[in-house]
Amino acid sequence: LTDATYPSETFPIVFTGINGLSATNTLTVLPAAGVTATVASTILGPVFRMSNISHIIFDGRQNGSGTPGSLIVNNTSTTSTTFNFDFIDGSTDNVVQYCVMNNSAAATAGSANIRFSTSVTNPSGNSNNLVYGNTLVGGRSGILMSGTAANPNDGNVIDRNSISDFGFTGVWLSASTNNTTIHGNDIFNSTPGINVAHSGINVSGVLGVNEISGNKIFDLQNTSTSTIRGITMTGGVGSVWNVFNNFFSFTNNNGTKTSIYAFQNSGTNAIELNFYYNTFRF
Repeated sequence: LTDATYPSETFPIVFTGINGLSATNTLTVLPAAGVTATVASTILGPVFRMSNISHIIFDGRQNGSGTPGSLIVNNTSTTSTTFNFDFIDGSTDNVVQYCVMNNSAAATAGSANIRFSTSVTNPSGNSNNLVYGNTLVGGRSGILMSGTAANPNDGNVIDRNSISDFGFTGVWLSASTNNTTIHGNDIFNSTPGINVAHSGINVSGVLGVNEISGNKIFDLQNTSTSTIRGITMTGGVGSVWNVFNNFFSFTNNNGTKTSIYAFQNSGTNAIELNFYYNTFRF
């Protein structure tokens, strides 16, 4: 990317049907040396969409090794299903790293900075993708994963991101998203979120062996009198959860909140939970 802005693009910008891509022959989107590039849209839907595509890399460093955060992706729509990046229909082995994302739809259900969505016909799911070292601000969720039961998303990694000022949850493993790693992220609010059941990480019905480790979840706030939860989870039957070395800090004045939990495990499914070396500050 050689320009500072891209006002004339047709959105969404879709990556699909590119022949010849492989683990050793990737396609990288990145700002040129000396350029801070902003791709901005007000669209119901995503700014960038990956559809049945693999081995695409979005790198926010100038020329791939310079200043991080030099690729800024903004979606200023406030409607539902507003995304910055969207992965659908079997998009695998892609990377989003060192980018900055702003999503203005924190008050609207269904929006997120990054969504890993359904894969109706592709059995691979939207799998083995990496989200690394980004700054994500806003959205109903920072990252939303909601796959297809028959072709679940699998093996995705969310590592060392800053995720803040979301309306509902920082990372939401909503459905059919298995064997996920969430590691080393800072998840927080600088202003109050709006949802009545606010959480840093939210897990619902996920299967496989999953890891939540080394995250800092702090300063969660919302405008209601209801619940704040650092991690809340209902694991799928037989799933394994390794939850360790996380730091929880809730020291803000949250008024008359009825329930504040650092960690909440609920539901009746039989799971294996390995919970150790976590730190709490209330």
